[in-house]
Amino acid sequence: MKTKMFFIAISTVILVTLSIKTFADTNKLLANIAVVDINLVFNSSTLKKNAKIELQKQKEAFLVDIRKEEITIKELESQFETKKNTLNLIEYRKFLSEIEIKKENLGVLIRNKNKELKILEEGLKRPILKKILDIIEKVRKEKGYAIILNKNDALAYDIKVDLTYEVINRLKNNELEKNSKLLEIKKDNNVIDRIKN
Repeated sequence: MKTKMFFIAISTVILVTLSIKTFADTNKLLANIAVVDINLVFNSSTLKKNAKIELQKQKEAFLVDIRKEEITIKELESQFETKKNTLNLIEYRKFLSEIEIKKENLGVLIRNKNKELKILEEGLKRPILKKILDIIEKVRKEKGYAIILNKNDALAYDIKVDLTYEVINRLKNNELEKNSKLLEIKKDNNVIDRIKN
């Protein structure tokens, strides 16, 4: 009976010790969670601003194409209005059919241009987001965080674990470093060009 009680006492001590250790490990893991506002980081990026400019240029070029087709359709409609009383039935239907085909083609053109813009937008966003995620991963490793969550997905958090502005600063420094390297390359090329001349 004493051995049975001793065994139960030892088992209880072991279970309590393991429970305390597990609780401590869980608290340690919870203490190693940080947050970052991905949207704020993305929107503050110079790369995003450049991508937005490129996307706007493409939108304007697409609008030019669409406006040309709209003008063509309006001209056809205007011609139809002036000639409709002089057309025979076959010419009348042919004219209307041509206008409808042009309108359908315009609809297809608009859908295709919108798809192209969507693909272009995704293509421009992808490298920016990858760069941001690389920086977040670097910060996570350097600071010893187990998990970094999107700030918008966290219900509550301590402001001390918000790494948003650190990521923004690192991203800006990274962009500045890249731009300064490009300037150095341009300067080196100008020096080479002067030497050649």
